[in-house]
Amino acid sequence: MHALMLGCTSRLLLLVSALAFAAAVGAAPITYTEVISGYGSPTDKSPSGTLGGVAFGGLGGSAGEAVLKLTFQGDTADVVPFSVGSTHGYEILVGTASVQVLNTVGNVLAQGAFLPSAGIYVSIDNTNQGVGFGSFGALPSDPQFPGQPLYPYSIILNGTSDVGTFDLKGNDIIQSVNAASCVNFPLACAPALALPTTAGDLYVDENFGGQFGTFTAALASVPEPSTLVLVGLAVAVLGALRKQRTN
Repeated sequence: MHALMLGCTSRLLLLVSALAFAAAVGAAPITYTEVISGYGSPTDKSPSGTLGGVAFGGLGGSAGEAVLKLTFQGDTADVVPFSVGSTHGYEILVGTASVQVLNTVGNVLAQGAFLPSAGIYVSIDNTNQGVGFGSFGALPSDPQFPGQPLYPYSIILNGTSDVGTFDLKGNDIIQSVNAASCVNFPLACAPALALPTTAGDLYVDENFGGQFGTFTAALASVPEPSTLVLVGLAVAVLGALRKQRTN
């Protein structure tokens, strides 16, 4: 009887371990950030616009020079691939996003969380070498896809990183001197659109290149809740097994 119980328990532990491993591999919390700044030169302009009526942006070295930081927190399980003609990439629409406007020494000038109506999403175009934050996002099957992929901001690469293969599911840092904000891309840029936040609407002025951008993807180190439950179950089974051995 003890041998049978031990065999069943061992198989259960193997099953629990396999499920825990599958949960850990299949999904993981991830945070994407994008930081846009000017070059710092008196002739180069930093990101500009307004957030809740607070104006930001100016030439390098001026009092208005600003840094724009965008953040999106989601889960790798929600990353979906897309293919449109010969263009391929990935996007994630599910998550929470926020924006900060800072001065060049890191002081926050304005900040807010994006409202769902802004449709903020993160995408990467592996074919055309672009990655960043878009708005009014839609699934690839939706006629409105891809929304506004370069608004509020994205960065454009020239084959200088792994952006051609990155799938938004791991850790990465991508940098470029070609940050861009453009409504209506790939057509001629249109006037800025209102992106609702808890601090008021965000408007970002058109800028096509000429600014520095850093995109970061960082997986969380905290285990998924489902994984913790499975591990807890495994511990409970081990405890029951030890109790049986002492009886």
